[in-house]
Amino acid sequence: MRRMGIEDRDYMKSSSTAAPTILGLPRWLFATLLIAIMAGALYMSGAFDKFIKPGKPAKEKKEKVALAGPVNINTASLDELKALPDVDTKVAEDIIKKRPFKTLEDILEVKGIGEKKLEKLRPNLTL
Repeated sequence: MRRMGIEDRDYMKSSSTAAPTILGLPRWLFATLLIAIMAGALYMSGAFDKFIKPGKPAKEKKEKVALAGPVNINTASLDELKALPDVDTKVAEDIIKKRPFKTLEDILEVKGIGEKKLEKLRPNLTL
């Protein structure tokens, strides 16, 4: 009795030599399109959000405002303080919180202002 070999199986017998298709497309193309559609659906649903590292926020663009003269650190507005060189929003807000200052050196208590920055700011500051 002869054993059945792989060539004898029904799915191997084909009267057509054409490649198998799904909806008229070759199987490889159908599978590729199906994967692309599924990946797009997952992306649109937000499923990948927890795997994507958020980018750094864009640095705040500082508008160049010409100073009319020295800025009084005890009465200046947030915008006037931000117009000072090397003073960003956070430092300007901290200056406002730590008011009033009795001397210019008292501004060293503000986080983000050290000796070097004070010397750079000194020509533009007053009390």
